[in-house]
This record gives sequence, structure tokens and C-alpha cells, in this order.
Amino acid sequence: MAAHCTALQRETSEASFSAAGRYDVQQEVPFNFLLFFIFKCATNFFQQFCWLFLDYLYLLSIFSFHFSMEHPKHATYVLYSLKDREFYIGSSSDFDRRSIEHEQGRSKSTAPRRPFVPLLCEYYFSKKDSIRREEYFKTTAGKRTLRIMLKESLVEVNLSKS
Repeated sequence: MAAHCTALQRETSEASFSAAGRYDVQQEVPFNFLLFFIFKCATNFFQQFCWLFLDYLYLLSIFSFHFSMEHPKHATYVLYSLKDREFYIGSSSDFDRRSIEHEQGRSKSTAPRRPFVPLLCEYYFSKKDSIRREEYFKTTAGKRTLRIMLKESLVEVNLSKS
């Protein structure tokens, strides 16, 4: 009978420890509780990380300088006629539109000299700079400079399109 009382006391004492929230050395921690604890810690860490990251982005937007690169719109370009083997030098504020006009023959100066290969295109912020470069390329010294600058390109174009 004494052994029965001792076992009963042990069972009631373990139950009272569990009810009080303390765990006996012999009692195992439930797996669900561990998962909940790990999830809760990870969630708290993630929330804190998110708030810190949002604070960082906010401060970055206040104190950072926004460098947006503006693309120059005035172009000086050099086309090479495969028909007469001569340059066509021009300038435009809308190079894409102008190159389509040259391709389709809608320009009186280039229509009879088609097809063309674009060899060089330089962009400038100032229209005056673009026109000055165009005028230089149209001089004898400018054409000589172009032939030196584009020596290998001219060889490739003449060999591939012959």
C-alpha cells in the first residue's frame, strides 16, 4: 500500500508542476510548443527587419540625391552609301525618325544614293554643338578625320557588301 501511495503522490505532484507551468526534468517539451516559439521569434525578427528596412528606404529617399541621366537629343550622324561609296553627314533632333526617312527614300538628298550603312552617331545636348560637328565633318579635314576614325569599319562594310 505504501508503494501505491508513493506512485499516486508522484503522479499528482507532476500534474501540479505542469499546471503551474513548470516542467519536470523528466517531462519532454511538446514539439508544437517549440515550433510556435521558433515561429514567434522568427516572425518578430522579420517584422523588426521589415520596419528597419522601411525606415532605411524612407531615410534614403529623403537624403539621397537623385541622379537621373538625361539623354542628349541632338545627333550628328554619318551614313555611308554603298552605291557611290561616299559619306552622307547630317544632324537631327530625332535620329530614329530621320534614319527611317533615309531608309525609305523620303529624303531628296539621299533617295538616289541608297542603300546606306550608319557608321557613326554622336549625341549632343546643344543643337549648336551638333551643327558645328556636322559642319566640321563636311570639310575636307573632317572627311579625312572620318576616314581615319572609321578605317576598319569602312573595310568591313566594303568587304561584306561588295
